[in-house]
Amino acid sequence: MCGNLWNGGIGKMTLVKVIYNKLLNQFEHCSFVVDIHASCNRNGISYLQNQLIRDILRRNILLHNTDHRIRIISSELKDKKVLIILDDVDTADQLVPLTGNPNWFALGSRIFVTTRDKSVLNRARVDIKYELKEMEKEKSLILFSRHAFRSDSPPREFSALTRLVVSIMGGLPLTLKVIGSFLYGKPPKIWQETIDKMQEMPQKEVLEKLMISYEGLEEDQRQMFLDIACFLIGSDARVAYHMWDACGFSVEEGIGVLRFLSFISIGNNHELIMHDQMRILGREIVRAENYHKPHECSRLWDYEEALEVLESKKGTRRIQAICLEEGNSNFIYDQGSCTFTDELFRNLSNLRFLHGN
Repeated sequence: MCGNLWNGGIGKMTLVKVIYNKLLNQFEHCSFVVDIHASCNRNGISYLQNQLIRDILRRNILLHNTDHRIRIISSELKDKKVLIILDDVDTADQLVPLTGNPNWFALGSRIFVTTRDKSVLNRARVDIKYELKEMEKEKSLILFSRHAFRSDSPPREFSALTRLVVSIMGGLPLTLKVIGSFLYGKPPKIWQETIDKMQEMPQKEVLEKLMISYEGLEEDQRQMFLDIACFLIGSDARVAYHMWDACGFSVEEGIGVLRFLSFISIGNNHELIMHDQMRILGREIVRAENYHKPHECSRLWDYEEALEVLESKKGTRRIQAICLEEGNSNFIYDQGSCTFTDELFRNLSNLRFLHGN
């Protein structure tokens, strides 16, 4: 088992995709489990176990017992040489139900784990650890230039400004792409204003640097970005399109801008994809609307908070979207005992998105 330690926005996903694609042809059985931290909060570990079993055995098996799934993984996969990527693991407990013992798989299997927390790798006793470093300055300059100028180097008149921006970025690929895309086609005056803002920030404050691009969005685009960050990662973009269109948003333009700025991407199956740092940024923006009173925020994606707001009848017209799916909380309720009546939603006059099981 190999472990990759990384900081947010440093290019971890790009690296593991390269590794996976390079090794793919050497293995008959492969599984790439992305964004485990978010998936566990959204769907639970059972969803990821079923995905792993489905990917390796190539058949749909829906099992509802965690221990039963572990027995399937440890018995039916033990004679198979596998390649498994476990992306963004935040606790060692998430590894146990998925790849708890190297003996579960045949000799020659390769399991890669990415995490921000070094203790996860220590507890899992991985064989090889690799800490992903920031990009070198010249490579950072090329990446930034590709997004800011659509070439590998800046025009002469922007050379000094470009090197200053890259120096402030600190070699983080995500911020280089997002800020570069934001500055594309902008005059030197806007460049200097952006530099002045970034120089006031602590060197490592990634979210504050990304916030500069968010502030440059139109209102519709901001709303779409926050919807994705809070609820729609992994969802079908075509379904979200109809919701936003019904709200009167300029959807085509908005999606185009968010993709151009590297805020989101859209997968081969039309799924909405967002970097974890962008998700964190979006949710932090919503939390900042009122840290101490969730019912005064525009979006409620945590099941426990949403249920408390509804049952206490604290809902206000500020709430635009709400999630009543248990997988979005670490707290377990018996949802069968919950009855949601019209009365609970009476004060939510601006509610436009409701998601539940």
